[in-house]
Amino acid sequence: MSTTLESFPYPSLPAGVDAIRILSVEPGDFFEPLVCKLIPVAFSATPKYTALSYTWRDPYPDNAALPTSPKDSYQPSDTTKAPSKNRADTSSKNRVETPSSDLGPAETSPRDWAKAPSAGNELPTITLNNRPFPVHHNLYLAILHLRSPTHPLALWTDAVCINQAETEERNAQVAMMSFIYTRALKVVAWLGLKEYSNQDGLFYSMYIQWRAGQVRLFGESLARATTLRYSPEPDQRTAARIVENPYWTRLWIVQEMCLPRVLVFVYGSRIWRYEDLEQWEMLKAVRSSPPRTGIAEEAEDDRISAILRLIDTRGTKHKDTMRLESLIELFAKNKCAEVRDRVYGLLGLANDVHPFSKVDSEVDPTEEYLRSLDLQLESLAEPKRGRGTFKIDYSRPLYDIWTDVVKFVFFRAKNIEGWCSNQVLNAASALGANAFLKEERRISVVRTAGIVQAALDQKVEEEVAKVALPKESVTNSEH
Repeated sequence: MSTTLESFPYPSLPAGVDAIRILSVEPGDFFEPLVCKLIPVAFSATPKYTALSYTWRDPYPDNAALPTSPKDSYQPSDTTKAPSKNRADTSSKNRVETPSSDLGPAETSPRDWAKAPSAGNELPTITLNNRPFPVHHNLYLAILHLRSPTHPLALWTDAVCINQAETEERNAQVAMMSFIYTRALKVVAWLGLKEYSNQDGLFYSMYIQWRAGQVRLFGESLARATTLRYSPEPDQRTAARIVENPYWTRLWIVQEMCLPRVLVFVYGSRIWRYEDLEQWEMLKAVRSSPPRTGIAEEAEDDRISAILRLIDTRGTKHKDTMRLESLIELFAKNKCAEVRDRVYGLLGLANDVHPFSKVDSEVDPTEEYLRSLDLQLESLAEPKRGRGTFKIDYSRPLYDIWTDVVKFVFFRAKNIEGWCSNQVLNAASALGANAFLKEERRISVVRTAGIVQAALDQKVEEEVAKVALPKESVTNSEH
């Protein structure tokens, strides 16, 4: 009986400590099935791993047609030396049909795994802890290219390392996203593969490219702490295809690109450092030139602007501009399948937030303060302003998340000293500190309320309207 996501026996995480599971990819040739182990480890053990950043759906329609097994890889007319028979011959039970392009949400968010493809869209499988485990097509291709022929590769990838069937675990792991991506040795941003013109022997064509490139040496360079030779800047056509990748517009990519200490980009067999991408001529040209006219040119500039926005955010992640409400406004149009991610997906990057989940033993001082007011008890001291806590809970209604952000801004807005101009400070002095603070809070709350409401696709109003309607009206509207 095949393993499903719900039936897979996930190894338990260490209790009472921050911990993750590491996907250990066993070494193997390109033509061999992917064999992996899932290993729980506490952060206190300082695990060494590479985190993967990618889109769950294939980034290009032509990539969705690429095979994940060598069944069509070798053509008798090939003059290139074929791989040995024992490596090219994969049993039929390990072969998978070419998957459909509709492989579920185009998002890296771990919450979307429950929205699995329909039964007609079979997913390729890896061997995980001696059991078959389904993964999205794009993830399979990424692991296949990153796997080392000689050394194990320790990866962290949300779709496999998080038990998607356990809501509380998902909440807790999302709360640790900032730790996961900042503590990784490297983060690999997987950008998919080139378009292959030869429709016969696609797998073998991928193998030829992989064999000639540097990506296959990635695992060895990590294990031996050696320097990897990076690829030269891509030509204009390749760069244009990479710019078209929907990766740059996904919500979860924001913190996955901005948090890592070391970030590299992998496109098939090619690999670039983040510092290399910053210097690509196509990006520099758009930054330094006035907007171009023409529909095609404007569309390309918009896509490049999305990349530049990420680059600028990575460069300013330690500044006060990276407050939660500022990030929600900046990336309100980035795409995600789960609208709650418009808030939760940015908490790890916001420099005024400490995210936590309800399984943590964390106490939110703001909630305690408000509870004391509701119960008309002796009021607790108002929470200190500055960096605060924010609970992640995907079971919460959007209205509650909206009010969470508004309360956070009201109680956690930083003191005006240090970020206001002298002119504003003088005005504050003239009005009186308390009066100015109240006005500053009022403006911040009103503005933030509108920003978050827009980011949540105006669905907050829909929830409020449903609550306000009589029960009979709600029932009829749902039919």
